[in-house]
Amino acid sequence: QRLAKSEGDTTLQNNYKSLRGQFTLMYHENQQIKQQLEETKHLLAQRCQQHLLRLEQNEVEEDATCWRTHLRTNKNKTCDYSNSSKKRTTQTSSCSQRKSRLTNC
Repeated sequence: QRLAKSEGDTTLQNNYKSLRGQFTLMYHENQQIKQQLEETKHLLAQRCQQHLLRLEQNEVEEDATCWRTHLRTNKNKTCDYSNSSKKRTTQTSSCSQRKSRLTNC
């Protein structure tokens, strides 16, 4: 009986050691995956910010080009700014809609 009890204890100890080793491996893998996830989130946030900045730069460049063209074509004319402000408001609202979609990055 004593020998059977000792064999049972040995089996339990071996099972425990095996499970503990598996748990340790899985725990460390989990920690690595969490770290990779955080790094990926950080990278994504950076890319999103870069993209938004680039969109703003493009909008500024488009506005500057538009105004240069407008000034060139209307050099000797009196400008009707009421019409251009309507266009500007429409452009601004579409830009803000575009930005609001991207802020969810």
